[in-house]
Amino acid sequence: MECVWARPAPLTQLYGVVSLALLAALPVSRAWLAKVCMEAKANMPLLPPSTRETWLDSARFILIVFIVMGHYVAIPCSYIAEQSYWLAPLLVWINLFVMPGFAALSGYLSKGQLTQARLGRLLTYVLFPYILSRLVYWVYSSLKFGTIAYFDPFDAFACSLGLEWYLIVLVQWRLLIALLSPFNKQALLICALALGLVSGNWVPSNSTLALQRACAFFPFFALGYSTDLSHIREVVTRSTICKVGLRACFVGTLLLLFHSPGIARLFMLQTLGDLNFDYGGAVPVNVETTKMPPWNIMPVLGPMPREPCGTEWILSFVHRLVRYELGLLLLLGLLAWVPSSSAMAKYGQYTMYPYLLHPWIYELWLMPLINRHLVTFISTLGPITTGGYIWSFTVLLAPALTLALSSAPVRAVASVLIEPVWLAKLLLSQEHQTERSSGKDDPCIPLQIPKASA
Repeated sequence: MECVWARPAPLTQLYGVVSLALLAALPVSRAWLAKVCMEAKANMPLLPPSTRETWLDSARFILIVFIVMGHYVAIPCSYIAEQSYWLAPLLVWINLFVMPGFAALSGYLSKGQLTQARLGRLLTYVLFPYILSRLVYWVYSSLKFGTIAYFDPFDAFACSLGLEWYLIVLVQWRLLIALLSPFNKQALLICALALGLVSGNWVPSNSTLALQRACAFFPFFALGYSTDLSHIREVVTRSTICKVGLRACFVGTLLLLFHSPGIARLFMLQTLGDLNFDYGGAVPVNVETTKMPPWNIMPVLGPMPREPCGTEWILSFVHRLVRYELGLLLLLGLLAWVPSSSAMAKYGQYTMYPYLLHPWIYELWLMPLINRHLVTFISTLGPITTGGYIWSFTVLLAPALTLALSSAPVRAVASVLIEPVWLAKLLLSQEHQTERSSGKDDPCIPLQIPKASA
Protein backbone atom coordinates (compact mmCIF):
# COMPACT_ATOMS: atom_id res chain seq x y z
CA MET A 1 0.00 0.00 0.00
CA GLU A 2 1.24 3.46 -0.89
CA CYS A 3 0.51 6.82 0.65
CA VAL A 4 -1.77 8.93 -1.50
CA TRP A 5 -1.58 12.69 -0.95
CA ALA A 6 -4.41 13.74 -3.21
CA ARG A 7 -7.97 14.94 -3.08
CA PRO A 8 -9.85 12.90 -0.44
CA ALA A 9 -12.63 10.50 -1.31
CA PRO A 10 -16.09 12.03 -1.93
CA LEU A 11 -17.47 10.60 1.32
CA THR A 12 -14.62 12.12 3.34
CA GLN A 13 -15.17 15.46 1.61
CA LEU A 14 -18.88 15.35 2.43
CA TYR A 15 -18.24 14.46 6.07
CA GLY A 16 -15.66 17.21 6.38
CA VAL A 17 -17.89 19.92 4.96
CA VAL A 18 -20.97 18.89 6.95
CA SER A 19 -19.11 18.40 10.23
CA LEU A 20 -17.14 21.61 10.09
CA ALA A 21 -20.23 23.56 9.03
CA LEU A 22 -22.15 22.27 12.04
CA LEU A 23 -19.26 23.10 14.37
CA ALA A 24 -19.03 26.59 12.90
CA ALA A 25 -22.76 27.07 13.48
CA LEU A 26 -22.45 26.39 17.21
CA PRO A 27 -21.06 29.83 18.17
CA VAL A 28 -23.67 31.52 16.00
CA SER A 29 -26.52 29.64 17.63
CA ARG A 30 -25.13 29.90 21.16
CA ALA A 31 -26.79 33.25 21.95
CA TRP A 32 -30.15 32.08 20.64
CA LEU A 33 -29.96 28.82 22.57
CA ALA A 34 -28.99 30.64 25.76
CA LYS A 35 -32.00 32.94 25.38
CA VAL A 36 -34.38 30.02 24.83
CA CYS A 37 -32.96 28.18 27.84
CA MET A 38 -33.23 31.23 30.08
CA GLU A 39 -36.84 31.82 29.07
CA ALA A 40 -37.69 28.16 29.64
CA LYS A 41 -35.95 28.15 33.01
CA ALA A 42 -37.79 31.28 34.12
CA ASN A 43 -41.13 29.60 33.36
CA MET A 44 -40.11 26.25 34.81
CA PRO A 45 -41.38 25.32 38.27
CA LEU A 46 -38.86 24.08 40.80
CA LEU A 47 -38.67 20.31 40.69
CA PRO A 48 -38.11 18.10 43.71
CA PRO A 49 -35.09 15.80 43.55
CA SER A 50 -37.29 12.72 43.22
CA THR A 51 -38.73 13.98 39.92
CA ARG A 52 -35.28 14.33 38.47
CA GLU A 53 -34.20 10.88 39.64
CA THR A 54 -37.31 9.35 38.10
CA TRP A 55 -36.52 10.47 34.57
CA LEU A 56 -32.86 9.55 35.03
CA ASP A 57 -33.70 6.02 36.09
CA SER A 58 -36.26 5.78 33.30
CA ALA A 59 -33.57 6.76 30.79
CA ARG A 60 -31.24 4.18 32.25
CA PHE A 61 -33.87 1.48 31.92
CA ILE A 62 -34.56 2.37 28.28
CA LEU A 63 -30.85 2.37 27.45
CA ILE A 64 -30.21 -0.99 29.09
CA VAL A 65 -33.16 -2.49 27.20
CA PHE A 66 -31.55 -1.30 23.96
CA ILE A 67 -28.20 -2.79 25.02
CA VAL A 68 -29.76 -6.19 25.71
CA MET A 69 -31.73 -5.94 22.47
CA GLY A 70 -28.65 -5.04 20.46
CA HIS A 71 -26.57 -7.91 21.78
CA TYR A 72 -29.23 -10.54 21.15
CA VAL A 73 -30.30 -9.15 17.79
CA ALA A 74 -26.63 -9.17 16.76
CA ILE A 75 -26.06 -12.90 17.35
CA PRO A 76 -26.28 -13.74 13.61
CA CYS A 77 -23.52 -11.21 12.93
CA SER A 78 -21.05 -13.67 14.48
CA TYR A 79 -21.77 -15.96 11.52
CA ILE A 80 -22.72 -13.69 8.63
CA ALA A 81 -21.71 -10.20 7.52
CA GLU A 82 -23.72 -7.39 9.03
CA GLN A 83 -24.19 -6.02 5.51
CA SER A 84 -26.37 -9.02 4.61
CA TYR A 85 -28.41 -9.10 7.83
CA TRP A 86 -31.93 -7.72 7.56
CA LEU A 87 -31.88 -6.28 11.11
CA ALA A 88 -28.54 -4.53 10.58
CA PRO A 89 -30.18 -1.05 10.38
CA LEU A 90 -31.59 -1.59 13.87
CA LEU A 91 -28.11 -2.45 15.16
CA VAL A 92 -26.64 0.63 13.51
CA TRP A 93 -29.31 2.84 15.06
CA ILE A 94 -28.78 1.37 18.55
CA ASN A 95 -25.00 1.69 18.34
CA LEU A 96 -25.22 5.35 17.39
CA PHE A 97 -26.74 6.48 20.69
CA VAL A 98 -26.78 3.78 23.39
CA MET A 99 -23.20 3.88 24.68
CA PRO A 100 -22.97 7.65 24.09
CA GLY A 101 -26.17 7.93 26.13
CA PHE A 102 -24.74 5.88 28.98
CA ALA A 103 -21.52 7.91 28.87
CA ALA A 104 -23.44 11.20 29.03
CA LEU A 105 -25.54 10.06 31.99
CA SER A 106 -22.40 8.78 33.70
CA GLY A 107 -20.81 12.20 33.36
CA TYR A 108 -23.98 13.90 34.58
CA LEU A 109 -24.00 11.77 37.73
CA SER A 110 -20.29 12.32 38.36
CA LYS A 111 -20.46 16.01 39.21
CA GLY A 112 -18.62 17.25 42.26
CA GLN A 113 -15.20 16.61 43.69
CA LEU A 114 -13.81 13.11 43.86
CA THR A 115 -13.92 12.83 47.64
CA GLN A 116 -12.75 9.87 49.69
CA ALA A 117 -16.36 8.71 50.06
CA ARG A 118 -16.88 8.74 46.30
CA LEU A 119 -13.60 6.95 45.79
CA GLY A 120 -14.90 4.27 48.11
CA ARG A 121 -18.05 3.88 46.01
CA LEU A 122 -15.95 3.88 42.84
CA LEU A 123 -13.98 0.94 44.19
CA THR A 124 -16.97 -0.90 45.64
CA TYR A 125 -19.43 -0.56 42.78
CA VAL A 126 -17.18 -0.25 39.73
CA LEU A 127 -13.64 -1.57 40.13
CA PHE A 128 -14.42 -4.53 42.39
CA PRO A 129 -17.28 -5.81 40.14
CA TYR A 130 -14.93 -5.50 37.16
CA ILE A 131 -12.33 -7.71 38.83
CA LEU A 132 -14.86 -10.17 40.26
CA SER A 133 -16.71 -10.62 36.96
CA ARG A 134 -13.42 -11.32 35.22
CA LEU A 135 -12.49 -13.86 37.89
CA VAL A 136 -15.85 -15.62 37.59
CA TYR A 137 -15.46 -16.00 33.83
CA TRP A 138 -11.86 -17.15 34.27
CA VAL A 139 -12.99 -19.92 36.63
CA TYR A 140 -15.86 -20.84 34.28
CA SER A 141 -13.66 -21.05 31.18
CA SER A 142 -11.01 -23.04 33.06
CA LEU A 143 -13.61 -25.59 34.13
CA LYS A 144 -15.25 -25.64 30.71
CA PHE A 145 -12.07 -26.42 28.80
CA GLY A 146 -10.36 -28.44 31.51
CA THR A 147 -7.30 -26.24 31.71
CA ILE A 148 -6.12 -23.14 33.52
CA ALA A 149 -7.16 -20.27 31.30
CA TYR A 150 -4.99 -17.22 30.78
CA PHE A 151 -6.01 -14.35 33.05
CA ASP A 152 -5.03 -10.75 32.37
CA PRO A 153 -7.08 -8.16 34.31
CA PHE A 154 -5.49 -5.33 32.34
CA ASP A 155 -6.83 -6.60 29.01
CA ALA A 156 -10.48 -5.53 29.12
CA PHE A 157 -11.52 -7.93 26.36
CA ALA A 158 -9.51 -11.14 26.81
CA CYS A 159 -11.10 -14.00 28.78
CA SER A 160 -14.36 -12.18 29.41
CA LEU A 161 -17.90 -11.89 28.11
CA GLY A 162 -16.94 -8.60 26.44
CA LEU A 163 -18.93 -6.08 28.51
CA GLU A 164 -16.70 -5.49 31.52
CA TRP A 165 -14.75 -2.91 29.55
CA TYR A 166 -17.31 -0.25 30.41
CA LEU A 167 -16.57 -0.60 34.13
CA ILE A 168 -12.86 -0.01 33.80
CA VAL A 169 -13.55 2.85 31.41
CA LEU A 170 -15.79 4.45 34.04
CA VAL A 171 -12.89 4.40 36.48
CA GLN A 172 -10.65 6.12 33.93
CA TRP A 173 -13.28 8.75 33.13
CA ARG A 174 -13.85 9.59 36.78
CA LEU A 175 -10.13 10.00 37.42
CA LEU A 176 -9.58 11.98 34.22
CA ILE A 177 -12.48 14.33 34.90
CA ALA A 178 -11.01 15.04 38.34
CA LEU A 179 -7.72 15.94 36.65
CA LEU A 180 -9.47 18.24 34.17
CA SER A 181 -11.89 19.78 36.69
CA PRO A 182 -9.99 23.13 36.79
CA PHE A 183 -10.95 23.69 33.12
CA ASN A 184 -14.02 25.76 32.31
CA LYS A 185 -16.85 24.04 30.46
CA GLN A 186 -15.79 25.19 27.00
CA ALA A 187 -12.15 24.15 27.48
CA LEU A 188 -13.21 20.79 28.92
CA LEU A 189 -15.48 20.00 25.97
CA ILE A 190 -12.85 21.07 23.42
CA CYS A 191 -10.19 18.98 25.16
CA ALA A 192 -12.51 15.95 25.33
CA LEU A 193 -13.47 16.29 21.66
CA ALA A 194 -9.84 16.60 20.56
CA LEU A 195 -8.91 13.55 22.65
CA GLY A 196 -11.71 11.50 21.13
CA LEU A 197 -10.83 12.46 17.57
CA VAL A 198 -7.05 11.98 17.67
CA SER A 199 -7.13 8.80 19.76
CA GLY A 200 -8.29 6.94 16.67
CA ASN A 201 -4.88 7.66 15.12
CA TRP A 202 -2.71 6.93 18.15
CA VAL A 203 -4.45 4.46 20.47
CA PRO A 204 -4.93 0.89 19.17
CA SER A 205 -8.25 -0.86 19.75
CA ASN A 206 -6.68 -3.77 21.63
CA SER A 207 -4.83 -1.51 24.03
CA THR A 208 -4.72 -2.08 27.77
CA LEU A 209 -7.82 -1.25 29.84
CA ALA A 210 -9.96 -0.47 26.75
CA LEU A 211 -8.14 2.84 26.39
CA GLN A 212 -9.39 3.39 22.82
CA ARG A 213 -13.03 3.28 23.92
CA ALA A 214 -12.23 5.36 27.01
CA CYS A 215 -10.92 8.11 24.75
CA ALA A 216 -13.53 7.73 21.98
CA PHE A 217 -16.58 7.95 24.28
CA PHE A 218 -15.07 10.53 26.63
CA PRO A 219 -16.61 13.55 24.82
CA PHE A 220 -20.08 12.30 25.76
CA PHE A 221 -19.01 11.80 29.38
CA ALA A 222 -17.59 15.33 29.42
CA LEU A 223 -20.80 16.64 27.86
CA GLY A 224 -22.90 15.11 30.63
CA TYR A 225 -20.48 16.33 33.27
CA SER A 226 -20.42 19.93 32.07
CA THR A 227 -24.13 20.40 31.26
CA ASP A 228 -27.41 20.07 33.12
CA LEU A 229 -29.15 17.28 31.22
CA SER A 230 -32.23 17.61 33.40
CA HIS A 231 -32.63 21.22 32.37
CA ILE A 232 -32.01 20.36 28.72
CA ARG A 233 -34.71 17.71 28.92
CA GLU A 234 -37.16 20.17 30.47
CA VAL A 235 -36.45 22.71 27.74
CA VAL A 236 -36.86 20.07 25.04
CA THR A 237 -40.10 18.64 26.40
CA ARG A 238 -41.70 22.02 27.14
CA SER A 239 -41.11 23.34 23.62
CA THR A 240 -43.56 21.65 21.28
CA ILE A 241 -41.42 22.38 18.22
CA CYS A 242 -38.27 20.95 19.80
CA LYS A 243 -40.06 17.93 21.21
CA VAL A 244 -41.81 16.98 18.00
CA GLY A 245 -38.76 17.69 15.87
CA LEU A 246 -36.34 15.71 18.00
CA ARG A 247 -38.74 12.81 18.42
CA ALA A 248 -39.20 12.74 14.65
CA CYS A 249 -35.41 12.72 14.15
CA PHE A 250 -35.01 9.91 16.67
CA VAL A 251 -37.55 7.60 15.02
CA GLY A 252 -36.98 8.94 11.52
CA THR A 253 -33.30 7.97 11.66
CA LEU A 254 -34.28 4.34 12.24
CA LEU A 255 -36.79 4.44 9.38
CA LEU A 256 -34.20 6.05 7.09
CA LEU A 257 -31.66 3.34 7.85
CA PHE A 258 -34.15 0.61 6.99
CA HIS A 259 -35.28 2.46 3.86
CA SER A 260 -31.73 3.17 2.65
CA PRO A 261 -29.38 0.24 3.41
CA GLY A 262 -26.55 2.13 1.72
CA ILE A 263 -26.69 4.79 4.44
CA ALA A 264 -26.86 2.14 7.16
CA ARG A 265 -23.78 0.48 5.71
CA LEU A 266 -21.75 3.65 6.34
CA PHE A 267 -22.16 3.24 10.10
CA MET A 268 -21.95 -0.50 10.60
CA LEU A 269 -19.57 -2.16 13.02
CA GLN A 270 -15.87 -1.54 12.36
CA THR A 271 -16.46 0.91 9.55
CA LEU A 272 -14.19 3.92 9.60
CA GLY A 273 -15.10 6.23 12.49
CA ASP A 274 -16.66 3.54 14.70
CA LEU A 275 -16.11 4.70 18.29
CA ASN A 276 -15.24 1.16 19.36
CA PHE A 277 -12.21 0.88 17.07
CA ASP A 278 -9.21 2.89 15.94
CA TYR A 279 -8.62 4.19 12.41
CA GLY A 280 -5.99 1.55 11.60
CA GLY A 281 -8.44 -0.77 9.86
CA ALA A 282 -11.99 -0.61 8.62
CA VAL A 283 -14.53 -2.73 6.80
CA PRO A 284 -14.89 -1.29 3.28
CA VAL A 285 -18.15 0.58 2.76
CA ASN A 286 -18.35 -0.33 -0.92
CA VAL A 287 -17.92 -4.06 -0.38
CA GLU A 288 -19.79 -6.28 -2.83
CA THR A 289 -22.34 -8.52 -1.14
CA THR A 290 -21.39 -11.93 -2.52
CA LYS A 291 -24.00 -14.23 -0.99
CA MET A 292 -23.63 -17.97 -0.66
CA PRO A 293 -26.34 -20.57 -1.32
CA PRO A 294 -28.54 -22.16 -0.16
CA TRP A 295 -29.66 -19.41 2.24
CA ASN A 296 -27.99 -16.50 0.42
CA ILE A 297 -25.90 -15.48 3.41
CA MET A 298 -22.70 -13.50 3.30
CA PRO A 299 -19.54 -14.49 5.24
CA VAL A 300 -18.34 -12.25 8.04
CA LEU A 301 -16.23 -9.35 6.82
CA GLY A 302 -13.06 -8.21 8.55
CA PRO A 303 -11.44 -4.77 8.51
CA MET A 304 -8.81 -4.03 5.90
CA PRO A 305 -5.52 -2.51 7.14
CA ARG A 306 -4.99 1.15 6.27
CA GLU A 307 -1.70 2.88 5.61
CA PRO A 308 -1.05 5.44 8.41
CA CYS A 309 -0.26 8.27 6.03
CA GLY A 310 -1.84 10.14 3.18
CA THR A 311 -4.85 12.41 2.88
CA GLU A 312 -7.44 9.83 3.87
CA TRP A 313 -5.48 8.91 7.00
CA ILE A 314 -5.05 12.53 8.08
CA LEU A 315 -8.77 13.21 7.57
CA SER A 316 -9.97 10.03 9.29
CA PHE A 317 -11.21 12.14 12.20
CA VAL A 318 -14.11 13.57 10.18
CA HIS A 319 -15.70 10.10 10.05
CA ARG A 320 -15.72 9.96 13.85
CA LEU A 321 -16.85 13.59 14.09
CA VAL A 322 -19.98 12.74 12.10
CA ARG A 323 -20.78 9.96 14.58
CA TYR A 324 -20.38 12.39 17.46
CA GLU A 325 -22.89 14.73 15.86
CA LEU A 326 -25.35 11.96 15.05
CA GLY A 327 -24.98 10.57 18.56
CA LEU A 328 -25.70 13.99 20.05
CA LEU A 329 -28.79 14.42 17.88
CA LEU A 330 -30.14 11.00 18.82
CA LEU A 331 -29.32 11.62 22.48
CA LEU A 332 -31.44 14.77 22.38
CA GLY A 333 -34.16 12.75 20.70
CA LEU A 334 -33.96 10.20 23.49
CA LEU A 335 -34.34 12.96 26.09
CA ALA A 336 -37.42 14.14 24.22
CA TRP A 337 -38.95 10.65 24.49
CA VAL A 338 -37.93 9.61 28.01
CA PRO A 339 -40.86 9.76 30.45
CA SER A 340 -40.71 10.26 34.20
CA SER A 341 -42.06 6.78 34.79
CA SER A 342 -41.92 5.40 38.31
CA ALA A 343 -42.42 1.89 36.89
CA MET A 344 -39.36 2.21 34.66
CA ALA A 345 -37.38 3.99 37.35
CA LYS A 346 -37.99 1.14 39.77
CA TYR A 347 -35.94 -1.16 37.54
CA GLY A 348 -33.69 1.54 36.07
CA GLN A 349 -31.99 1.86 39.46
CA TYR A 350 -30.35 -1.52 38.93
CA THR A 351 -29.02 -1.42 35.37
CA MET A 352 -25.79 -3.09 36.45
CA TYR A 353 -27.55 -6.43 36.91
CA PRO A 354 -28.98 -6.91 33.41
CA TYR A 355 -25.84 -5.35 31.94
CA LEU A 356 -23.49 -7.95 33.44
CA LEU A 357 -25.88 -10.91 33.60
CA HIS A 358 -27.57 -10.98 30.19
CA PRO A 359 -24.46 -12.38 28.37
CA TRP A 360 -24.58 -15.38 30.69
CA ILE A 361 -28.04 -16.27 29.37
CA TYR A 362 -26.49 -16.59 25.93
CA GLU A 363 -23.38 -18.37 27.21
CA LEU A 364 -25.16 -20.96 29.35
CA TRP A 365 -28.44 -21.48 27.50
CA LEU A 366 -28.74 -19.99 24.03
CA MET A 367 -25.33 -20.93 22.64
CA PRO A 368 -25.62 -24.63 23.69
CA LEU A 369 -29.10 -24.64 22.17
CA ILE A 370 -27.74 -23.24 18.92
CA ASN A 371 -24.94 -25.83 18.86
CA ARG A 372 -27.44 -28.66 19.32
CA HIS A 373 -29.60 -27.43 16.44
CA LEU A 374 -26.96 -25.96 14.16
CA VAL A 375 -28.69 -26.73 10.86
CA THR A 376 -31.91 -25.11 12.03
CA PHE A 377 -29.95 -22.13 13.31
CA ILE A 378 -28.16 -21.62 9.98
CA SER A 379 -31.50 -21.61 8.21
CA THR A 380 -32.48 -18.51 10.22
CA LEU A 381 -29.51 -16.47 9.00
CA GLY A 382 -31.01 -15.58 5.64
CA PRO A 383 -33.48 -12.82 4.74
CA ILE A 384 -36.61 -12.24 6.77
CA THR A 385 -38.75 -14.29 4.37
CA THR A 386 -36.52 -17.38 4.60
CA GLY A 387 -36.31 -17.75 8.37
CA GLY A 388 -34.66 -14.51 9.39
CA TYR A 389 -37.92 -13.34 10.93
CA ILE A 390 -37.11 -15.45 13.99
CA TRP A 391 -34.63 -12.81 15.20
CA SER A 392 -37.38 -10.22 15.46
CA PHE A 393 -38.41 -12.05 18.62
CA THR A 394 -35.20 -10.91 20.28
CA VAL A 395 -36.60 -7.37 20.09
CA LEU A 396 -39.50 -8.52 22.25
CA LEU A 397 -37.22 -10.58 24.49
CA ALA A 398 -35.08 -7.61 25.52
CA PRO A 399 -37.59 -5.79 27.80
CA ALA A 400 -38.73 -9.03 29.44
CA LEU A 401 -35.17 -10.21 30.05
CA THR A 402 -34.16 -6.80 31.41
CA LEU A 403 -37.06 -6.81 33.85
CA ALA A 404 -36.28 -10.36 34.95
CA LEU A 405 -32.59 -9.68 35.52
CA SER A 406 -33.42 -6.51 37.47
CA SER A 407 -35.89 -8.26 39.76
CA ALA A 408 -35.39 -8.62 43.51
CA PRO A 409 -34.73 -12.40 43.49
CA VAL A 410 -31.98 -12.06 40.90
CA ARG A 411 -30.45 -9.13 42.76
CA ALA A 412 -30.50 -11.10 46.00
CA VAL A 413 -28.45 -13.88 44.40
CA ALA A 414 -26.09 -11.80 42.24
CA SER A 415 -25.46 -8.86 44.58
CA VAL A 416 -22.55 -10.68 46.20
CA LEU A 417 -20.59 -10.10 42.96
CA ILE A 418 -22.27 -7.06 41.42
CA GLU A 419 -22.54 -5.01 44.63
CA PRO A 420 -19.67 -6.43 46.71
CA VAL A 421 -20.16 -4.44 49.89
CA TRP A 422 -18.63 -7.41 51.73
CA LEU A 423 -15.40 -6.88 49.83
CA ALA A 424 -15.41 -3.18 50.66
CA LYS A 425 -15.75 -4.05 54.37
CA LEU A 426 -12.85 -6.43 53.99
CA LEU A 427 -10.49 -4.14 52.07
CA LEU A 428 -11.43 -0.52 52.81
CA SER A 429 -10.74 1.37 55.98
CA GLN A 430 -13.67 1.95 58.34
CA GLU A 431 -14.23 5.59 57.37
CA HIS A 432 -14.25 4.76 53.65
CA GLN A 433 -16.74 1.89 53.74
CA THR A 434 -19.95 2.97 51.99
CA GLU A 435 -23.46 1.62 51.98
CA ARG A 436 -25.62 1.96 48.93
CA SER A 437 -29.01 3.64 49.42
CA SER A 438 -32.08 3.17 47.22
CA GLY A 439 -30.04 2.10 44.23
CA LYS A 440 -29.00 5.69 43.57
CA ASP A 441 -25.33 4.89 43.11
CA ASP A 442 -25.78 2.19 40.50
CA PRO A 443 -22.23 1.64 39.25
CA CYS A 444 -23.33 1.49 35.63
CA ILE A 445 -24.14 5.18 36.04
CA PRO A 446 -22.07 6.12 39.08
CA LEU A 447 -21.35 8.10 41.66
CA GLN A 448 -23.59 10.98 42.68
CA ILE A 449 -27.11 12.27 42.12
CA PRO A 450 -26.74 16.01 41.46
CA LYS A 451 -28.65 18.55 43.44
CA ALA A 452 -31.94 19.74 42.01
CA SER A 453 -30.52 23.21 41.47
CA ALA A 454 -27.40 22.03 39.68
